[in-house]
Amino acid sequence: MPSRSRPSRLIFVSRGDVDPEAVFPLRKPPSGSGRPGAEPLPPADTIPPVAGANGIQRKSFDMPGKVQSDVVIGCLAIARTHPDYYAVQVANNILGQFGMMGRLGETVRERQGLAYYSYSALDTDIGIGPWVAFAGVNPQNVNQAADSILHEFERLGNEPVSDEELSDSIANMTGTLPLRLETNDGVASILLSMEWFGLGLDYLQTYQERIRAITKEDVQRVAANYLRTDSYTQVTAGPETNGS
Repeated sequence: MPSRSRPSRLIFVSRGDVDPEAVFPLRKPPSGSGRPGAEPLPPADTIPPVAGANGIQRKSFDMPGKVQSDVVIGCLAIARTHPDYYAVQVANNILGQFGMMGRLGETVRERQGLAYYSYSALDTDIGIGPWVAFAGVNPQNVNQAADSILHEFERLGNEPVSDEELSDSIANMTGTLPLRLETNDGVASILLSMEWFGLGLDYLQTYQERIRAITKEDVQRVAANYLRTDSYTQVTAGPETNGS
């Protein structure tokens, strides 16, 4: 299979006090590399999921000398261009990002005292990516912390979030975008995403509207669809084998 890492696929973004005449030549691939008309990447919905995507998998790795156990629990979710993307982003913000790392931070870390940290993240690209929860725990608390994380997965899909949770999360997400545009690095990163994912030139103008359109029903629906407690992978690394 031919490599997909070709100069012909390069997206070059430059932002700041630069001389265009000095930068533009960098966009030209070396002579003889790449080829015009290279085939495009396949649509996200045609990329098969990774092997073993269905069912529950648990892996543990011993790391001598390590004091803390780190737990990662992930479910296959969506690609960046999926119509559910904005709903999943809001749901993820509620689950493990907003404030003191959302519900995971409040429940697993603060209320139960099971973790030194606990949060969630959505890892999307051209293809399907995982929705993942993380926790750093005492080795004795691995199973209890994992159960607590899975409980939060289920709760988000089974119960509507509160009006306050939704409005606070939306305000947080719409308010942080302007902050990302205050630096050259932030602007370049967003421009790269707009081009790479084909988000359209109106992305920045429509982003806040898209986020504000997300409802409690949207959050509950995507959580139920993607945070599957009957289909996830759990990996633990720590000073001794934890879990099955």
